[in-house]
Amino acid sequence: MFRNYHPMLRDLAFRHFTEGDSVSDMLQHYPTNGPATYGHYSIFGGDNLCRKNPSNHTSIEVIARDGKLIFATAWGLVQGTPWEFIFFHTTNDAEMLRQVDREADATFRAQDPR
Repeated sequence: MFRNYHPMLRDLAFRHFTEGDSVSDMLQHYPTNGPATYGHYSIFGGDNLCRKNPSNHTSIEVIARDGKLIFATAWGLVQGTPWEFIFFHTTNDAEMLRQVDREADATFRAQDPR
């Protein structure tokens, strides 16, 4: 199954990366154009990570706080059937998302030239 998907999915599933690991270690294995950074939080991942079967769609999202992984999830569509899996999370999801939203709002306000 995993050979059809991005190797990051396999590494998360087999706990090669888990909560508390360094985000820089993960980025060495899976370089990106850079995570979106909002204050203490960095968010990275990608859509359309399925390699061989275009009828499958997979997205992965990883969130780090102060350089340490705190949340990882994947979701997708396989032959029309949706699925989702949370690999790990260190904090209440709702509270974490509120904190990320506050940090993102503050970052955008600071960058607004008006």
